[in-house]
Amino acid sequence: MGGIVNCVALPAGSDAARALGAGITLATLGFAAAAVAQSLSTWRSDLVEKRRRLRVFIVGGGAAYTLVTTLTRQVGHADSVAGVASLVDALALGALVVPVVWHLLGSARSGLFATAVPAAAVAPRSEPEPEADPGTEPPDPRLLAALDRLMTGERIYREEGLTIGALAARLDVPEYKARRLINQGLGHRNFNAFVNRYRLDEAKRALADPARVDLPVLTIALDAGFQSIGPFNRAFKADTGMTPTEFRRRDASVSSAGIRTA
Repeated sequence: MGGIVNCVALPAGSDAARALGAGITLATLGFAAAAVAQSLSTWRSDLVEKRRRLRVFIVGGGAAYTLVTTLTRQVGHADSVAGVASLVDALALGALVVPVVWHLLGSARSGLFATAVPAAAVAPRSEPEPEADPGTEPPDPRLLAALDRLMTGERIYREEGLTIGALAARLDVPEYKARRLINQGLGHRNFNAFVNRYRLDEAKRALADPARVDLPVLTIALDAGFQSIGPFNRAFKADTGMTPTEFRRRDASVSSAGIRTA
């Protein structure tokens, strides 16, 4: 922080320098708070338990490191404590970075951060997730059947703001069991991606249906459970490589060619 003050040619100890230093400190805390909020907003939908625990450590450790460095910078202006402040800063950074790097190296081997396994339908996996703990019990077939009824029968993926907690309540199980069921039983690593799989499949069926050729894409998206056209278009393009309109036109062309050939 002192280096920044010097770069703008402010006299050390002046009111302007202190104001700039306070502004930098507040900005640092603000950015840290924003990072914590962003991490927590996606933490709930993460279905991989080890990755969720690592997220908590990173968020908590990052927040603690920010507070420690902010405090040491405030008291570290005097030459008598500058060395101690730097040492505390380095130790705090090491305490955060070393465990994270250790876990990431292990995660690279176990596939902890690998992409989700596509699963268009609810069906038990023949093998457990690579990161599953030894001795993990296989998913309960009755729970899988209940989940299938909710998703394909009642189509609760259409409900606005569906969360893992709401799904667990409908299954009448604790949230961690619902998370484990979807992750270890079906191979999904993110709850939102799991729900969107059903929404996209319904949208594809509607777009390919000749009887609904005049139905607006927005209506199809809303009926499938998306809240607006933007997220739907992005998810659809990521899944198929095409926009919904292109998908509909392609399917219509294939159907027309089939009719002419017949």
